[in-house]
Amino acid sequence: MKHFFLFLILLVFSFPIYSQTKMMVNKSNGTTDSLSPSDIESIKGSATPTVDGNISTTGSFYGVNWADARDNFQSGVLYLSGLSSTDTYSSASIVADSVISQMMSLLGSNSVRMPINESTVSSYWSTYTGAIDIALSKGKVVLCYWAANNGKPANMTNFWNMWTTVVNKYGADTNCYFEPINEPYGYSATDLCNMYYSWITTYTSVSQSRVILDGSATAQNVPAVGGDPRLNNCLLAVHDYSFFVSPPYTTEAEWSNHIAGYVGSYSSRTICTEWGYPCSPGYKNSIYYDYIDYSPGLTSNFFYYYARGVATQLHSWGMGSFYWPGLRDGDWYSMTKKSGSGSSITLSVPNASALANLKRAWGMITSVKRSSNDLPAHFNLDQNYPNPFNPVTTISFSLPSKSFVSLKVYDSLGREVITILSEELPAGTYSKQWNAADLPSGIYFYRLQAGSFTETKKLVLLK
Repeated sequence: MKHFFLFLILLVFSFPIYSQTKMMVNKSNGTTDSLSPSDIESIKGSATPTVDGNISTTGSFYGVNWADARDNFQSGVLYLSGLSSTDTYSSASIVADSVISQMMSLLGSNSVRMPINESTVSSYWSTYTGAIDIALSKGKVVLCYWAANNGKPANMTNFWNMWTTVVNKYGADTNCYFEPINEPYGYSATDLCNMYYSWITTYTSVSQSRVILDGSATAQNVPAVGGDPRLNNCLLAVHDYSFFVSPPYTTEAEWSNHIAGYVGSYSSRTICTEWGYPCSPGYKNSIYYDYIDYSPGLTSNFFYYYARGVATQLHSWGMGSFYWPGLRDGDWYSMTKKSGSGSSITLSVPNASALANLKRAWGMITSVKRSSNDLPAHFNLDQNYPNPFNPVTTISFSLPSKSFVSLKVYDSLGREVITILSEELPAGTYSKQWNAADLPSGIYFYRLQAGSFTETKKLVLLK
């Protein structure tokens, strides 16, 4: 019933603002694009079918790791790329605002995973909270403990004191998630589950739905933790990297099956809190790799097959993930590169195809599927289904001839939200999924341009 009334409110109050249409810069290519007032007025009356409200448990996490250039396995204070020992609460806030805002705009992320350790909380906390507070004001944050050595804390008293300080500060913030330990390879599965149980029974003020438990080993054995009934209300975490397999697999299917084996039957509760691949040139085992093109249908190296295979499996599950790293100075896996400092920090994306693959994993951009071999007689854009939707819908269209196709979504002011398809396709009938988990409820418009054909339709996101 609440969906029905919200839907009526959207219909009543969204239309009067259409005349305020503004121009917006397309982030993908720097061009200006919008829907005109006449475009919007012409499709006000589009039909709206029934509601479908299925949502993946973890699929709303479009996450990135923000990391220390030295890596996060440090016994001393952690300084995330862009931060330093001379920062204050205020200057750390400025850096975080710049970094996280740009990661969100460039990558489409809505969540950030930030490391903590005993030294950072005991001696840098008054500064570091400036960055955390800004991150929480912008989206979801995972605070994760990294043991410096041996896959477990060196001193359990210091470990618990650290977590008490962190939970006292952020335990009530519903945007904050807590990962008791990263890659706990120093524990047996039994001891790890017992430690996790101690954590959730110590910090009972924290909802277990905001606690993320790494699988045993280097977060590779999710069932070892997921199978403990004491932990049933917690989320789970898996990690997967190409260097976990030697020699590495050379097909996408093998890599998809690999991470599936780590997760087992617990995909609905699991987040992939680390996975990553080269975004810039670099060396692996003394072999030089230039920029790798992660576009579909290529013959390439094991990094390519890993990246695409894991992305395919994450998308198939609808599983949220945190790319490693969104930003880490000097790391060839880093999805962004940083220049400047403080309020003058500028991030850039070194490899567009690497980003497209990440967005595919997040479900933002999916592979277009040819749904029929019969050649249509004319261009056509179908009404999306389901509509209203939450948060995934399918858009179908027909091409009577080979055409360059652009499929874009706009908000109720006519401003472009996302380009979900921009490529040349042969004649045929196609379907394309779009995941709008990071957008608010409202009325949106999607427009297909193919050659001289243009058509726009309305869709309703109802959360």
